[in-house]
This record gives sequence, structure tokens and C-alpha cells, in this order.
Amino acid sequence: MIGLRKIISGILSTTVAISAMSFCAFAAETPDLPVWDGTVAAAFAGGSGTEADPYLISDGAQLALLMKNINDTTSEAAQATAGKYYELTNDIVLNDLANFDSWSTAAPANEWVPGGSVDNYIPKGFAGFLDGNHYEIFGLYIDNDDQYNGLFGYVYNGQVKDLGIGYAYVEGGSCTAALAGYVRASYDNIAAISGCTVRDSVVVGRNNVGAIGGYVEAVGGYVDSSDKYIESADNKVTFNCCANVNTKVSGNNYVGGLIGLAAAYGVNYSDDEFAIAFTDCANSGSISGKKGVGGIVGSSKDLVSSPQAGYGGKIAMSFRNCFNNGVIAATTPHVGGIAGTVGPQDRADSNVVTKIMNCYIIDGTADALYGYTEAATEANGSDIFTADEAKNYASFVGFEFDLNWIIADGTAPSLRVFGDAIADGKVTAQDVIDLLPIKAGAGGHKLYDFVNADIDNSGAFDLKDINLLMEYLKNKGAKAE
Repeated sequence: MIGLRKIISGILSTTVAISAMSFCAFAAETPDLPVWDGTVAAAFAGGSGTEADPYLISDGAQLALLMKNINDTTSEAAQATAGKYYELTNDIVLNDLANFDSWSTAAPANEWVPGGSVDNYIPKGFAGFLDGNHYEIFGLYIDNDDQYNGLFGYVYNGQVKDLGIGYAYVEGGSCTAALAGYVRASYDNIAAISGCTVRDSVVVGRNNVGAIGGYVEAVGGYVDSSDKYIESADNKVTFNCCANVNTKVSGNNYVGGLIGLAAAYGVNYSDDEFAIAFTDCANSGSISGKKGVGGIVGSSKDLVSSPQAGYGGKIAMSFRNCFNNGVIAATTPHVGGIAGTVGPQDRADSNVVTKIMNCYIIDGTADALYGYTEAATEANGSDIFTADEAKNYASFVGFEFDLNWIIADGTAPSLRVFGDAIADGKVTAQDVIDLLPIKAGAGGHKLYDFVNADIDNSGAFDLKDINLLMEYLKNKGAKAE
């Protein structure tokens, strides 16, 4: 094996005929990093937990410490991670991936204990801010019949961004996902998941199953001692630039490429605001179940908005600029490329509004954008494309190809990943090679190629971007044959 840095250094020193050169083929491998030993660290790698000085997490033991702190929560008013900031400083390997394909029958060394659950009606959830720094967690393994399964069992008014999960095997009961089994925003709070990807993984659950989240909930009101509804309308849950890349998700009811079940209660929003919003999200994984199966969300069917049992207000859910090219299969008609079902539970309700705006699916992945609705549902600018139509970026009205999306030659759109110049959902040394002709001024590249190559977001693609990507790959342990 020849080190990546040595090969790239040789390439960078060559000043002629860059576009005509042939290079070695690179193969992605398990990061050359220590595998977690199953222990819990006594302290983080640094930091004080403030926004300016976040707690630093560099290995599996420190990640396990974060989960322990979440699970040590004693009351809703004393969420252990509330208002605290955390940041990954490296990729993390939780298990050796050599036998990943057999994990459904033969467990690896380390089973993950998710951070968060609901214990005697007390939510124990992640209530802080985690910046994944575009790093990836490899080898997450969970296999039990419990609820609230995932890296996080429960995200409660918390936020996670720029985090990847690769080669995870998660099997559990209801509310199961690779990233978070349960995501909730309540009473003037926000829960946000952005820039997160789950790839090349397997997620199996009972009900409410997804790659990013199992059950998502926005709660906007409560009942006081006089049974009077108290409005609280500023809470919401948002998913932005999140993707399921080649991850297989399966379950019974409410199974989604990203989210299994999304529900909102008692949230009073105008037509331009949304209690739960999905923006620039994508699925290329295979999704299967019985009822309420969708490419982005399995079901939003349990929405309730009428002033009954203490809940009230106008609820709105939105899907904007979302794309599905994964096969969606269900044993009932409640199946769709974007959502399996949308609307309130078992009744028409004019207070519930679901908007599907500029969302697209590939013909053959599902028969419709959504399978069943009892709500006021709008699908403006959305369409079903043939495979050839999906290769043309001009087809996708509303998509920001200079910012969030890319179409490589002969492919459908994919969300941008840090340094992923060839847009295959992975960052490998081949991306460096593909960036070099762009830097050398070779023709035939679209504007969004240059933007995608601007890794440090300086507004220009230069050798600093190449060096950043080289350093990133060095940390990931990429090698060349």
C-alpha cells in the first residue's frame, strides 16, 4: 500500500498534461484509527462546553461519555446537556468493520448504549448542540427490542449538524433510527438536524423507523389545572440538507428514508411557517414496510390540531426541495416517494396544512409523491421524473446547485458532502484527483463543480482546498493501492 500523501504530492508536483494523465484507482477503507474499546472516558478531550469553547470529542470513549451524561439526567428541568456545546475532532470507529455484512447474525465486540430515553414520563434527551465537523462515526451497532434506539435515543430541544454515520447496524423496537430514535421540540424551543448523512447502513425496527430519526414531534401547547389551552407557537423541528445514502430501512408501520413518523400538536403557524420542515433532503436507500412508507417521511398521519384534549391551533408541515431515487415498497396503498401518508388522524381537518414544494422522485421508485392524505395537501412544482430527466439539473426547479446539490455526469442529484467532488456520497482520494483538472483549468466543468471544490468556502478554489481535503483524508486513513 502506498500512502495517500506521497501519491498526491507527486501529482501536485506535475505541472503538464494533468487532464491527460492516468492515476491509480483508490479504494475507500475503514479509517486507520483505533477501534473503540467499549469504555467510557472520564473527561472530554478539551473544552468547557460553551459556544466559544465546546467540549471536544475525539474517540469512542468520549462519545460514550456524552451519552452517559444524557442518561444521567434526573429531571426535565435538569437536562444534563442543556445549553452545552460539543464538537467532534476526528472520525470515530466504534467497531471493526471487517465482518459488517454478518452483524445481523453475529454481533461485533461493542454494542452502543443510546443517549436518551423517556423514563417514567421524564424525558432524558440530548438538549445541547453537537457539531460533527463533517466527521463520520463508523460501526454503530445496536440490537435489542427497546424503544428509542439510535446514536441518540432522544434529542430533546437539541441540535446536531454536519455529522455522518457510516456502516451502522441498528435493530430495535419502535422509534428506531441510526441518528436519533426520537426528536422533539417543545414549548418555545427548536430541535434541528442539519447536514447529517447516514450511509451504507441497515436500520430495522417495529414502528416509527427511519435512517435519520424514528419519531419526530413538535408540541406547542399544554393544559393547565383549569383545562384551558395555553398556546406556545415558537417551537419547531427542522431537517436541512440531510440524506439517506444507500441505507436499507425496514419495519412495520411508519417507515421512512429519513423519518418514520412526524407529528405536531397544538402549534399555531401561518401559511409561511411550519411546525416541522424538511428542506433539501434526499433518499437513495431502499425503504420497506406495511403502512405509511415514504422516501423522506413514512407518515405525518397522526397530526392533531383541533382544540380537543388540550391541543389546538393551525399546524403546517413542509417538504421543500426534496428528492427520492430509492425504491419504496409497502403492502398497502399508503406509500409514496416523499411521504406515505400526510394529514390528521382519521379525519379531515382544515387546520392541518401540508405543503410539498419542488420535490421530485424517480419513476418506478414509487407510484406517487404521497400515498394517502386527509389534509389540505399542496404539491406545487413537484413531479415524477424518468431516470434520464433526473440527470438534467435544469429539471429540478428550486434546487440550489451552486450551494446544496450536485449532479455528476450520468447521475441523479445528490446532496453535497464536504470534499465530495465526484458526488457519490463519500469522500475519497479520487475526489482529490478529480479536483486537480479543475484547478488546472481543464474545460467541460460547470459552475457548480467549482463551487463544490471550494471546500473552505473562501469563494475560490485553490491549493488550500486541495490541502484541506488531503488532511481530511489523512485523518480518515484513506490509502491507495
